[in-house]
Amino acid sequence: NDNPVVLEIGFGMGASLVEMAKNAPEKNFFGIEVHSPGVGACLSDAREAGITNLRVMCHDAVEVFEHMIPNDSLATLQLFFPDPWHKKRHHKRRIVQLEFAEMVRQKLIPNEGIF
Repeated sequence: NDNPVVLEIGFGMGASLVEMAKNAPEKNFFGIEVHSPGVGACLSDAREAGITNLRVMCHDAVEVFEHMIPNDSLATLQLFFPDPWHKKRHHKRRIVQLEFAEMVRQKLIPNEGIF
């Protein structure tokens, strides 16, 4: 459908994502999470609530952005509490980096938002 797409990266167990989808049926919600138990919990909660406007994926968000999200297709990107990866040897794991920000800019519909 042509409803606006809200994408959330790192939704954890998915409780807030399910609640948002329940409260905004006029939007399509898409969640990306690398923790498979969180994906399972989110799917279970969405099924129990009868939510039909939510899709989730257990995968690396950078790869999803690179290969699966069309440019100018997202109304909103939600990225709450990204892991800071403090140690220098782990810096490559940080999602909030200049290269990723540029990729996000390309995927967002012009003049839409990041939260």
